[in-house]
Amino acid sequence: MRLRKFYRFFSIWRVPVYFHWSAVLMFVVLVAGSPFFGLPLLFIVLGLFSVLLVHELGHALLVRQFGYEVERISIYPIHGLCHYDEPYSEYEDSVIAWGGVLAQLLLFIPASAFLFFFGNTPFGSVNVLLVIFSYINAMSIVFNLVPAPGLDGSKTWRLIPILVKAKWSLIQHRRKRLFKK
Repeated sequence: MRLRKFYRFFSIWRVPVYFHWSAVLMFVVLVAGSPFFGLPLLFIVLGLFSVLLVHELGHALLVRQFGYEVERISIYPIHGLCHYDEPYSEYEDSVIAWGGVLAQLLLFIPASAFLFFFGNTPFGSVNVLLVIFSYINAMSIVFNLVPAPGLDGSKTWRLIPILVKAKWSLIQHRRKRLFKK
């Protein structure tokens, strides 16, 4: 991937965040249209990019927890990528894949709880963010967990058989120790 199609705007946790030219163009067009279509349009763009960024930061956090290096985060108009060192095991790869969805839950739970207990606010822009962080975010989580190539679901669901196999091995090991005595 050539980085000249990307623009670096900032870093988080010493991880450079790049935006693809098409994401920058979409952002500029929608921001330019906000005076004509209203301020909530600006908050739609900010909310959607926030969900993408939080998702990728979730991956980055777990990558770092396993001791790997995060090269960069790339944001596109409707998806993002966290570029990092290849994990040594399928288990680590699967756990890292769960990081994005778990990070999205940090937006989903408070936004959904607020809407459930208090409903809409008198501020349209805040309501837009609440809807994006709850309903749109939930749809993104479900879509991401579809076990299809290119989506996190292709790696996340591998964790279940890995854990079952590990638990079974532990049971077998305990049985062998028990019957040796």
